[in-house]
Amino acid sequence: MNKLVLLLILFYSMNSWGKVPSWISNLEKSCPKTEICAVGVGRDLNQASAQGREELAKIFKVKVASDTFIKTRSEMTGTSEFIEGDIFEVSEKDITELTDVVLEGSFLKKSYAKNKTYALIVLNREDGARIIKGKIDTIDEKIENLYKEGRRGSIFKAIGFFIPREELNAKYDFLVRNKVPPRVSLKRLLELKKKFLDKKVTIYMASKGPARHKEIRDFFTSLLLKMGYRVVTSKSEKHNYSVDFYLDWKEQYLKVSGFVKYQYDLKLYSYNVVKIKIGNVSETITETGRNFNQCYRRAKNRFKKYLLENINDINLD
Repeated sequence: MNKLVLLLILFYSMNSWGKVPSWISNLEKSCPKTEICAVGVGRDLNQASAQGREELAKIFKVKVASDTFIKTRSEMTGTSEFIEGDIFEVSEKDITELTDVVLEGSFLKKSYAKNKTYALIVLNREDGARIIKGKIDTIDEKIENLYKEGRRGSIFKAIGFFIPREELNAKYDFLVRNKVPPRVSLKRLLELKKKFLDKKVTIYMASKGPARHKEIRDFFTSLLLKMGYRVVTSKSEKHNYSVDFYLDWKEQYLKVSGFVKYQYDLKLYSYNVVKIKIGNVSETITETGRNFNQCYRRAKNRFKKYLLENINDINLD
């Protein structure tokens, strides 16, 4: 009798272990319409969960066609040049970060282990949409503030924000079949951009300091060009504004052997046509490294970011 009971227990135990859950064998049928589901496989629950989240991220990359995002880029004809390189380009890293935003709301719903571990990772559509809506609202606030400033640099920056905004909006639409309308339309911003471009403003650029500063100066010049300014280097040419660009550096004492320390000083002064100073930008950066080149490379990247964020302070238009 006892042997029979043991055999029955063993029989039912083997059958229950052998039955694969439906969310593994037929995920699409098992996933409710209110959720996005993905299955991860690994040697343990941590690995399986991590892979499940990767699979969830792939769904957003593949299934979100981002028609609005693509349409936004096409509407930016003539503006996309300003959003390239390290200016306002949305890189793969940025897109990954946008996807990570969505995954903040995902969670482990079920798991199953037999030889391997399986994890069912789920994102509730409404919860995910709520997270994305918060990020879109933050971007919209930035765009609105830049629009209210009404400066040339502000308008171009606002246009640049539409790329990550529409990437998020496409994900929001995928989750809840709805879109978040912008507070300020891209069409309005492009109209203002055109007005600035039609003004045909010319800037005379004078640079002072060691020749090695050329790369940072050229970056600043490229910002001006991409915002529609014409830049000349001859004072005799007719111009509306002039900008003095100055960059210098000096080595500072450092006790640590094998390292050097440099202080870099950047100054820009802008003038109207009658040589009255109308704006200035200045920044000091100190860097430590193995040699001058390493210090300069780090300072250069920081100066580029600073110029990008503070270009309005030269008070042109």
